[in-house]
Amino acid sequence: MIKSIQIFVFVAMSNVLFAQVYYVPQTIRTPQGNVTIQQPVYRPMPMHHGNYGGQYNPKFQFTVVLKNDSVINLKSRIESEEKKMYVIHKEKRIKRKIFPNDTREIYGYSSVHGRIKGIPADSCWLFKAYTGAINSYLSLPLKDYSMIIAIQHGDDGPIVPLNKKNLEMITGSDDPKIVKWLDKNKFSQIIEYYNDLQKQKVANNK
Repeated sequence: MIKSIQIFVFVAMSNVLFAQVYYVPQTIRTPQGNVTIQQPVYRPMPMHHGNYGGQYNPKFQFTVVLKNDSVINLKSRIESEEKKMYVIHKEKRIKRKIFPNDTREIYGYSSVHGRIKGIPADSCWLFKAYTGAINSYLSLPLKDYSMIIAIQHGDDGPIVPLNKKNLEMITGSDDPKIVKWLDKNKFSQIIEYYNDLQKQKVANNK
């Protein structure tokens, strides 16, 4: 369980999509105390059927591992209630809401994005969509750089909210491109660019 992060993402209820991003002040708990950041929030708009890949909140196939190690397979959207995400398990006409703190891990699957593992945080699951020098996490099991909400420096670093300060601590501020994009809050471009640079460095050292 990731206890140091409390990420509140406004998730589309069954009929909305994610579109524009805006930023709101958000307080998170860390071992060093409370920190206020500018948290990206996705503004919902009406759903367009057939348009997949991060533009709305579709249903996914999920394999959910509960805290007692029992496994449930279900098909659900990720819904939101009082700023906490959940999936719905239907069995014999009974609906059960499963929240992140009920689980050890979760796997989301779709034909477009494949199988993506999620780990429970305070209010959502963090699905590891991209791996590299900077690992990137989304609140849905899909791959879309514009929807990254948390990042991790390598596999051993802490998972932290995506914001300017946390990103700059990983990338540094020596590269003019990164400095320019940091000023414009173009975080997804920085992540792609930085990961490509690190890949090239590893390849050149072989």
